[in-house]
Amino acid sequence: MISEIKSLSIESKSNGIIVVLDLNYLSSDNNVSAWQATSGWFYLTIYGVHGDSNSIKINTIPSQIQNFQVVDDKESIQLSFQIKEPIHDYDFIYDTEKNTIISNLYYSTEYFSKIDDNKNNNQPDITSTFKKKYSNWFYRTGLTLTLLGLANNPESMKSVSGFGIGILILTGLNDITFKKLY
Repeated sequence: MISEIKSLSIESKSNGIIVVLDLNYLSSDNNVSAWQATSGWFYLTIYGVHGDSNSIKINTIPSQIQNFQVVDDKESIQLSFQIKEPIHDYDFIYDTEKNTIISNLYYSTEYFSKIDDNKNNNQPDITSTFKKKYSNWFYRTGLTLTLLGLANNPESMKSVSGFGIGILILTGLNDITFKKLY
């Protein structure tokens, strides 16, 4: 008996794509095959399933999928996905109670680690931010003490203004020495 596709949904996740096929009947044969072509296309073939390519409508196609095609044959249907990242692994879940086939398509672990690196790179470095604020505070304090000392007695570089200049010099040396840290 040939099953008919009632609906098709595609959902993108950080580690891959989920394709859910809702059928009018799910046979016990579980005849699904899949492969990744070197052209960037991933093919999912479901034997014993029929679906009119014009009537299969997808509300939203995730941004990871650049192109999507349906090829209906007499004995099978082929779903073709042109995906930004190649699929490394996949598995299928057959739910006979709901008459659905859930296809989990997984990206490679290398791609997944790139996503983690990008997320980490977008987060601010708390240590670096703290050191910059700390350094800025010392510059402001040193400048303020220097100006106050000069305002009280412009001819003398003693006490307050000398202390302010010392703070400025030490802060500058600290920034030059530990610039690699932030």
